[in-house]
Amino acid sequence: MNYFCKDHDRAMKERIQFIGRGSWSRTGAWLGGLDKGSQNIFLLADENTARLCRPLFINMLPMAEAFRLITISAGEQHKTLETCRQVWSELEAQGAGRDSILINLGGGMVCDLGGFAASVYKRGIRHIHIPTSLLAQVDAAIGGKTGVNHLGLKNQIGSFRPAIRTLIEPAFLNTLPASHLREGLAEMVKTALVCNKSFWEEIRGSLNPCEKPPDSWIRTAALLKKNICDEDPYENGRRKILNFGHTVGHAIESYYLSVNKAVTHGEAVACGMKYESLLAVRLGIMNEADGQQITDFLDRHFPGDLIPAGQEEALCSLMRHDKKNLGTQIRFALCEKPGRTVFDVPVPETEILSLLRKL
Repeated sequence: MNYFCKDHDRAMKERIQFIGRGSWSRTGAWLGGLDKGSQNIFLLADENTARLCRPLFINMLPMAEAFRLITISAGEQHKTLETCRQVWSELEAQGAGRDSILINLGGGMVCDLGGFAASVYKRGIRHIHIPTSLLAQVDAAIGGKTGVNHLGLKNQIGSFRPAIRTLIEPAFLNTLPASHLREGLAEMVKTALVCNKSFWEEIRGSLNPCEKPPDSWIRTAALLKKNICDEDPYENGRRKILNFGHTVGHAIESYYLSVNKAVTHGEAVACGMKYESLLAVRLGIMNEADGQQITDFLDRHFPGDLIPAGQEEALCSLMRHDKKNLGTQIRFALCEKPGRTVFDVPVPETEILSLLRKL
């Protein structure tokens, strides 16, 4: 059930701008119209994007040099309320008001945390996303979900609050190592698998999909997600298909965070899609040929298994905290076939444990 009015739903619709030749000058004029100057605009970046991406941003938009910089520690382990407190304290110390704008320049962690910090500071200030990672450009910066981790669990505290605009500039991807491009590929594959077979076939047919993708792939993935989120901004229905791979994937991330080992969101989701494809086949939701096609692709480009032996019960316990669950039921979004997905599929814990133990 949607508890929000239609006008509020319209306000939740995403505004995405793909930056092309001459677009930054128009963006500068737009920002100037919002702010009537640049002293009320704050720029949130982590240590890496402050060093690597901010100079590029200033080169493209010279007025950005006057934006007041707030720098946070990089890494998923810092996606916490404590980091939010740091952001809020700096905003307050520098006189930010409800008319201020927070620009989030970074990957998924910066966009998630910055969006949440903005959504509750003085009961909400405007924010803009400038995603600098492939994962953020095709997924994390789109859809209005914000949040931080809590008690070792992924995105347990957050809000639905879309950016007033998301500015996608592929040039930022030149600052990334190949491993980060591969992380973004995982979310592009997920989006293709859940709702667009032709996009899946295009990715699958590429000789090396882990290289920097063509701009057309970024646009396609971003718009596919945008359209789903515009239709269901509060994840009451069809938007849940975008959680394919994330029930297992988020449990993997939470487990590795708890033991202070690094695993990226993309790696975890890729592993999650492997296991959830196998689960769909076991439940008779997907045929074996489609399941084999998906797992073969993921094994080729995301080799290895992130399910630690002997920790299946721990992972299942983490899944009990998944936000898609209803009561005590652990629920999944599972592909029926490439391009079509079902959601709210309840799966008994005995079946999940059997899957993780490869029985």
